[in-house]
Amino acid sequence: MKLQGIIQLTAVASMVLILASCTALQNFSAGQEWSSNYALMEGTQANDPAIIDGDLKTVGQTQYVESSMSGEDSYIRTMSTYAAPSEAVVILPEPKSIHRVIIHSASDSLIQMLDIWVTDSNGKWEKIKEVKSNKENKIDIRLTRAVHTAGIRARIRRTADDAALRRKNVRRGFGYRQIGGKTKALAKIAEFELYGFVTEGDKDSATSEVEDDEAELDQLLSQ
Repeated sequence: MKLQGIIQLTAVASMVLILASCTALQNFSAGQEWSSNYALMEGTQANDPAIIDGDLKTVGQTQYVESSMSGEDSYIRTMSTYAAPSEAVVILPEPKSIHRVIIHSASDSLIQMLDIWVTDSNGKWEKIKEVKSNKENKIDIRLTRAVHTAGIRARIRRTADDAALRRKNVRRGFGYRQIGGKTKALAKIAEFELYGFVTEGDKDSATSEVEDDEAELDQLLSQ
């Protein structure tokens, strides 16, 4: 009986802990709000300004990554250049805790595979996320951990336009291939968005700004 009682007590305690954890998680999720889009902060820079202008109607492009290969084999260097991926880079004016990245590709150009990279405190780039099979024009990436960074980039590994570009630039005949240009297409991006969670300090600051604006308006109306 004593052993059975201990087992029952353990089971009850486990259920209580599980329920408490679920409740805490629900309260945490419900209490969190997404911040404004950090990419629209004044002073933010991108390798194509059109991807951070806040307008989904304007479309920018990624830029090819320059090959870093060196050595005497010019053929390998040339092949690496032709097959180089492209990337979109966004640099914030100050580091922010990033929890969410949204990339809107153009409606006629689908990004199928990409990596997300961020800079650390020393400015070194680190890959933190891989998207291996995307089928949507809106790519909504939730990071599994908060990343405090001022620099973030999406390196594009494959797009729906790659096949057409390869057919144009690669010729086969007599047992060899002749490559006359890039084999990976530039990605077309309408908007690159970055979000964190709203903190209590942000809420207090926003409330204070609204109150100041209202006080200024009341003063002008009373004159």
